[in-house]
Amino acid sequence: MSQRFAATICTAVACLVLGEPVWAWDPVHVLPAPPPNRPTGRVVAMSQVVEPMPPAQPSPIAAPRPAPAQPPRAPLPPPMPPDAAYAAPAAPAMGQNHTLAEFEALAMGNNPTLAQAAARVRAIRGKYTQAGLHPNPVLGYSGEDIGEDGSAGKHGLFISQEVVTAGKLRLAQATVSHEIRQAMRAEETQRFRVLNDTRTAFYEVLIAQRTVSLYDELVAFGNESLRSTRLLEQADQGSPVDVLQAKVLAETTMLERADAEYRLLAAWRGLVTVVGVPDMPPRRLPDMLATPAAQWTWDEALGRLLAESPELAEARAAVSRASCQVQRECAGRVPNLQLQAGVQYDTGGQRTVTGIEVGLPLMLFNRNQGNIRQAQAELAAAHKEVVRVELDLRQRLATAFREYAAARNRVDQYAQVVVSTAKEARDSVDKLHKGGQVSYLTLLTAQQTYARVRLAQVESLSRLWTSSARIDGMLLEGGL
Repeated sequence: MSQRFAATICTAVACLVLGEPVWAWDPVHVLPAPPPNRPTGRVVAMSQVVEPMPPAQPSPIAAPRPAPAQPPRAPLPPPMPPDAAYAAPAAPAMGQNHTLAEFEALAMGNNPTLAQAAARVRAIRGKYTQAGLHPNPVLGYSGEDIGEDGSAGKHGLFISQEVVTAGKLRLAQATVSHEIRQAMRAEETQRFRVLNDTRTAFYEVLIAQRTVSLYDELVAFGNESLRSTRLLEQADQGSPVDVLQAKVLAETTMLERADAEYRLLAAWRGLVTVVGVPDMPPRRLPDMLATPAAQWTWDEALGRLLAESPELAEARAAVSRASCQVQRECAGRVPNLQLQAGVQYDTGGQRTVTGIEVGLPLMLFNRNQGNIRQAQAELAAAHKEVVRVELDLRQRLATAFREYAAARNRVDQYAQVVVSTAKEARDSVDKLHKGGQVSYLTLLTAQQTYARVRLAQVESLSRLWTSSARIDGMLLEGGL
């Protein structure tokens, strides 16, 4: 009888380790087969006897002295939504217009950094699930007094469970939930970076397109000037110097146009790279530069930045996470309960005995004081990080707004005064040249001045749109 019981106990422990049903390993049929429609065996049923216990109150005997000046308790956030809410959007097909909205949608679906940010959110959500899990119970075999008085001793099973107290699991999940919010804010930050880089690259392509168009006019005018000066020289109304100057001007303009072509190609490559489709062939984009750029004042830009910046929201979420972490570490001063129950069969006395054990660590040396101090220091650093981010945003906005204000002023002056004045001067010189009152070189100079003014106007538009996009996009850059 004792040998069969010992064999049964050993078989049950082996089944538990190997993960097989008990009845499949019982050669002597000591344990009955499970009834129909019962998914678990006897060993699994025994593990279900111990139900998860509610958090126990701190023991008055083992309770440590209260910690001084703890920060206020942060409110616990609600449960997080399912992972499907953070899935990256699918990339739509490009239409025939190739508008900025189409490129933005393309970037949202193809830029790899957005998929990485979404994956980080899902990873921390897994951490949130893990943080709230109770410790697993331990099921084992125990044998005592084996061989005493020639008997097989006592053999049996025991089950033990650690009971987490003081709401540590709840506080751990609350801490991770704020970490999830940090990751979500980081994902939003990256989305702004991708959008800003997409818009900036789109405007660079538009500027390069208009620049190439202006140089096409300059090249055509330079060739016409060279042809005219040669005809004047042949008619003894010009000099070889005029021909040489016109030739130098035409060649220089052609070189500058080639540089503009390279700039356009580089701008296009930058655009399709940031949206995640680097093999898209070059196409002409609709000119949006005639659309007025957004009007900003310093107070409006600063107020919107401090209220909606995802960087600042991420820093504030870090404060909430650190506050919950302090509460979790303070709860660590309360010890966890250790419960154990066992059943043994005494082969010598032919009887069944049971035992129950309850353990409670004495918090004499390790009262989690080091982790509490670390969490408190991290909370103080998180508060200072909010201040640092706000000051950094103000500093970056000062630089961006200076560029925006200067570009806005230049664009307005070019549109209202400079371009119209240069055009009027060119037209006047053209009339004088037709009347024989000025030389052809004077007309050439006026024409070149007008063209250069238009090129400078385009560069001012480039700075205006770029700086305006930075302000509108919360000063974020780095889409890759």
